[in-house]
Amino acid sequence: MKNESIIENSISSIDKEFIKKIQNHKFNNLEIFLVGGALRDILMGYEPKELDFCINGDAVEFINFIDNQKDIKKIKVSEFNTYKLLYKNKYYDFSVTREESYIPKGSLPKIDNFNVSIKKDLYRRDFTINSIAINLIDFKNDFIDPFDGIKDIESKEIKIIHKDSFNDDPTRIFRAIKFSKRLNFIIEKNSLNELNKSLSNIKKLSKDRIKNEIEKISFEPNCKEILVELKKLGVLKFFYDFEPSEINFNQKNITDNRITTKT
Repeated sequence: MKNESIIENSISSIDKEFIKKIQNHKFNNLEIFLVGGALRDILMGYEPKELDFCINGDAVEFINFIDNQKDIKKIKVSEFNTYKLLYKNKYYDFSVTREESYIPKGSLPKIDNFNVSIKKDLYRRDFTINSIAINLIDFKNDFIDPFDGIKDIESKEIKIIHKDSFNDDPTRIFRAIKFSKRLNFIIEKNSLNELNKSLSNIKKLSKDRIKNEIEKISFEPNCKEILVELKKLGVLKFFYDFEPSEINFNQKNITDNRITTKT
């Protein structure tokens, strides 16, 4: 009952309605999980801005359920078995549980298997604090937390799941700094060592992937702190070196955590 209360007291009324519609349906061969950053935020006492879900089992059963809902619309379906749904002007992302590999290191991930266990799906994620799940059908169940993400939330630490994490996906370097500044967490010692050893792998990233990470950082309220930290680490020199401390930020115009900047 405690987990159920924590979640229901943290999400919006629209989120509750959306989840209740799923919980009230009897699925025969399908499990659905709430996963990732939303649970991290809930466990920290914040209302999550967006909810992400994983499904495991018969995806056709899931699609048939959605198609029979007059107030839920499929906005996008990808070749990677991901679904973007719209309910009352709010978007929800669903993906089928999967295993991934990075060949070569630093490339976009290759999907090896779909419909794997939720624990295997959580292994492919970036940090332990974002690798937590709970079965959507019954929030009274325990959190699924194979990498002790809840403990790391309590300790206020950013920790990678495995040693090759930054080598597999160097964009996680940007995200580690972003989350540490957003959440006021420290990067755990061994993870920071791996981050520093992996810095040169940023050269393997495409311009578009780097641009995407920088754009996401620009929407953070404390984006200047993040950029300054990236500068200290030497990350910026790999694509376009500049001095973040010399940027003038206009913080009078904050809408939905976005800030306009001018140089």
